[in-house]
Order: sequence, then structure tokens, then C-alpha cells
Amino acid sequence: MIANRFSPEFKRFLRFSPVYSCQMRLFLGLGLLIILVSLSASGREIAGFNLPESVQVDDTHAPLVLNGAGIRRKFFFPVYVGALYLPNKTTDAKEAIAMMGDKRVTMRFIHSEIPARKLATAWREGFADNLSTDEMRRFNASIVKFWSMFPGVRKGDEIDIDQLADKGVGVTLNGKPLGRIDDPAFMSVLLRIWLGKEPASNRLKRDMLGG
Repeated sequence: MIANRFSPEFKRFLRFSPVYSCQMRLFLGLGLLIILVSLSASGREIAGFNLPESVQVDDTHAPLVLNGAGIRRKFFFPVYVGALYLPNKTTDAKEAIAMMGDKRVTMRFIHSEIPARKLATAWREGFADNLSTDEMRRFNASIVKFWSMFPGVRKGDEIDIDQLADKGVGVTLNGKPLGRIDDPAFMSVLLRIWLGKEPASNRLKRDMLGG
């Protein structure tokens, strides 16, 4: 190569010249920018699952941002990775629950297998722990329809629960629709399972709120 024909003295001159230093700073800056963009695009990895930094629940709506994510554990055993996506980031549970617009909760299962009956029990307990008697009565039909949607899940399965603005709540398992709750208020009730006064896990609540 031509560069190899230069004398050692001339190479040292290039290395310490202002032009060379400026070029090196430019190349290093571009390299750092590429790395940061790549990390942002790849998202966050928890327990071997990659969680994108943004998702879109409707092609006509603005993307949601990853508010926070963590692991739901039961008796110290990991059950699933839970992630909360919102229109805007917040560390306040009440604000996250009341926030207008699209929302998503993603559950990526770590446990080897959870039968449908155990999932149903967990959902029922989550609602009962965080809703008043009047709220349980008001949302009873939606709650029963919701927990009845779920079959058993295995390690690697992904459940997405989407709030579509004023259209209600849609549920998918590995990208396949399980059902829909046509009540725009249902998501605010559902989110209390993770963000309410008696959450499924205090640690997961903190993680979902970016703590």
C-alpha cells in the first residue's frame, strides 16, 4: 500500500498533526454514535429475552416506549419477564395507570410450564387483591372473559396485552389473538395487578416503573 512507503518520520508527523488528530476524533465519534444507535435498536436483554426500546400496537398510532421491565418471581423461582410500554415514561404508578393512549404489557415466560388453571387463579387473585368489592362487581364479566382466554403456557411463550386507545384491550399469545375486552376502562383495572397497592411483585412493580 502507498501508506507503507512513507518514512517513519513522516508517519509520526501525520499522527501528531492537527489534521490527523481531527480526523481521528471524527472517526471515533462516528464509531461511538454507531454503537449507541445499535444498542438502542437492539433494546434491553433480561433473562435471555430481548425487549425492544419501542413498540407499536397500531400502525396508525405513535410508538410506545419501554417504561421498565423486570422478572416476576414466585418463591424465588423466576416465572416471567414483565415489561411495560407507555406513550411517555413515568416513575409514578398512578400516572402510568391513568395515562391516556395506547399501552402494552409484555410477558415472556421463563418457567418451564404453567397450566391454564394456575394462570386463571393468578389472574383472579391479582384482581381481587387490587379492586374493591364494587369494582369487582362492575368489571366481573370482563374479568371472567379475560382470564378464560388463556391456555397453558411454556417457557419462551410471549403474551402481549394491548390497550388500543379507546377501543379496549386485545390479548395475543406468540402473535396469535386470544380475544378482546371491549371496555376502554379495563386496562386501568388490569394494570393494578402489577402497579396497584398489592402488586403481584413489589420488585417487578419497581422495575416496570423504571426504578
